[in-house]
Amino acid sequence: MQTRYLKPGLTLGGLALGLASLAFAPLVSAGAEAIATSKVVLSVDQVIDGALGTDLTLTYDYDPADATVDLSSSGNAYANAAQDPGSAVSDTLGVGIYESQQSFSEAGAYARVGSGFASLAGEGYLTLRNLSAAAMQVVFGYEIDLSAETSVTPTGFSDAYARAMVWVFDDTFAVDLTNLVEADSANGALDSAAYTDSGTFTVALVGNETRVIRVQTQSQAQVEFVPEPAPLALLALGLVGLRIRRRGMR
Repeated sequence: MQTRYLKPGLTLGGLALGLASLAFAPLVSAGAEAIATSKVVLSVDQVIDGALGTDLTLTYDYDPADATVDLSSSGNAYANAAQDPGSAVSDTLGVGIYESQQSFSEAGAYARVGSGFASLAGEGYLTLRNLSAAAMQVVFGYEIDLSAETSVTPTGFSDAYARAMVWVFDDTFAVDLTNLVEADSANGALDSAAYTDSGTFTVALVGNETRVIRVQTQSQAQVEFVPEPAPLALLALGLVGLRIRRRGMR
C-alpha cells in the first residue's frame, strides 16, 4: 500500500544543495527545481532447513541503467545510478558478499528559462538456487526509501514534477513490493512526498528449485519555466509538449 506524506522540514535549500553538488546553476530569484530518489536494500536474514553456501547459492547481476536527459534553453538535468555490489558477481552466501544488495537511482532538473527532463531506470537480479533435494525457506530483509521534491518560484509559466518508484518481485509474484511517490508544483509552490518501509519476506524453495528476485528503481524529474511576460519565441520551445509527455508516463 502506498503511503504519501508531506515533509515540512524540506526546503528549497535542501534541493539546491543536492543540485549544487553536481555543478548545477545556483538558485536565483525565479526558477523551478525537481529531484527524485529511489533506494532499496535487500539482505539475507535467515535460511531455514538449509545451509549457507552449501545447500543454497545466490548470484547477482544487473542491467545497465537506462537514462534519458532532455534539455532546452538554460534548463539543466542529471541522472545518477549506483549498485552495490558494483559489478555482476557469482558466488555462495558463505563468502559474505551477499549480505546486502543495494540499488539506487536519482534524477534532478533545474531551469531558469526553458526546461529540463531526466529519467533513470535500473534493474537488478538475484537468483537463488536450491542445490539440495529438500525444501528450504530464505528470509530476506528489505529497506525502501523513496523521495520526490519540487519547488517553483512564482512568475510566468512554470511547473515542476518528480516521481520515484521501486519494484521488488519474484518470478512467481509471490513476492511483490511496489511503491510510488510523486511531487508536483506550479507557480509559487513547494511539494514533497516520501515513503519509507522495512520488513521481511520469505521465499520458499522446493528441492532443486531456482527462483529469481528482480529489483527495479525509477527516478524521474521534470521542470518547465518561462518568465513572465512569456514571449512567443520562448513558448515555441515546446514546453507544453514535454508536459503532455510527462503526464502520459504516469
